[in-house]
Amino acid sequence: MKIVTKQEGAQTLVRPYTPPLAPGGLLIVTGEPADDLLQHDRGKYRASIYLPDWTEIIQAIPRGHEINKYGMTKTFPITSYHAQALRKGDANDALPLSVSGLVFTDAGLIFGVRAGNVGNGTASVPAGHVSRSVLEAFYRELEEELGVGKPAKALIIGDQKNRMTNGINIVYAAETGEPFRYIQKRHAEAYRVYAEVKARCAGLPDNERMAREEIAGRGYPPDAWEHSVLFTVDPRDVKNALRTNSLPVGGKRYMLNGIARGAMILHEMHQLYQPIK
Repeated sequence: MKIVTKQEGAQTLVRPYTPPLAPGGLLIVTGEPADDLLQHDRGKYRASIYLPDWTEIIQAIPRGHEINKYGMTKTFPITSYHAQALRKGDANDALPLSVSGLVFTDAGLIFGVRAGNVGNGTASVPAGHVSRSVLEAFYRELEEELGVGKPAKALIIGDQKNRMTNGINIVYAAETGEPFRYIQKRHAEAYRVYAEVKARCAGLPDNERMAREEIAGRGYPPDAWEHSVLFTVDPRDVKNALRTNSLPVGGKRYMLNGIARGAMILHEMHQLYQPIK
């Protein structure tokens, strides 16, 4: 099903999984990276690198392929340097895999306003690349961005073409029993520390790294810096957010990024208006 994402001015492919799959329901066989892959790709994609400190192995599938939702999908490892070349259109040989999640709480679905260098100022949901298994990646993002442990319930509701990464994004819906006020308070404290350290060290070339290390060192979610604020959305308001392509936060409206929009479209297709059964 092709959906027009107004903000990006292009079509986004969204595939619902009907019925949804169990949390570990995708059979993905991952490839092992060569020992020198990061070093090799740092040289090979030197001209495409704009995030030099991002050093990560990511699972990918060949371009032109898709996730086999009811069978086996074989992946191969690429580096974050290769991924940056794919994002810039300097390479077109792979589709990096990522995950995102619609997380139900007692106050609604968790969203955040993106900070950092990617999608800054847009409304999004927790998301990240797949380094090993899809389920491990989803749990990792919940813990590292929100400080939330393994959810009480979760389902894989579909996938989408991820225009941010030029890859495939696998979408979860999950339910946590932790009250949102605690999640929000912890995040606000972490982001305050991050912003203070970054401002105090503004004259230093590695102030970003120092600020991130500070929040991790204090025991906060280490990727809390990825969102400047967390907020919730009533599941019944998702349809209107898709219509306006935005969400209201603190008297302002923030455009949906492609990750959030794709997840919300899948939410509507599955009609997830109540906690996950």
